[in-house]
Amino acid sequence: MADDAAKAAWVTRVLGFTPPAAAAASRGPKQPLVAIWREAKEEVDAGISSLQGKLRQHGHPVLKRIADGGMNGVTDRNSVGIMAALMEAESSPAARAKAAQAVASFRAFLATEIAEAIDDNPFGVTIGLRDTLGRALDDIDQRLAA
Repeated sequence: MADDAAKAAWVTRVLGFTPPAAAAASRGPKQPLVAIWREAKEEVDAGISSLQGKLRQHGHPVLKRIADGGMNGVTDRNSVGIMAALMEAESSPAARAKAAQAVASFRAFLATEIAEAIDDNPFGVTIGLRDTLGRALDDIDQRLAA
């Protein structure tokens, strides 16, 4: 177990991101909902940035436009909506209900062909959009239901 922690610490220190297993282990019941989302989103954003770079290298105007849109453009601004809802979620039952709706909306996006195409892109970039953000949504759903 200590060996796994040392490996996770090395990956975080050297490569600059927290491995998914270590990230999940670090999430405790006291962690704010927005922190759960932000952590997962930062992991996915690294892959999205890499994919954007690959798209721009092709020089095609459509690929450039897709790259310029980033995560917010691809998700029809669902990522902005969920962040706002999670920031307020712990303030009232109505805010929790709004957060639950935002989670459902983002989950619907993850089920689209667009999300699948991002994860299964032909540029060799690992994104983990559906897995990483899906796990975060599962964690958030559990907290909202508690």
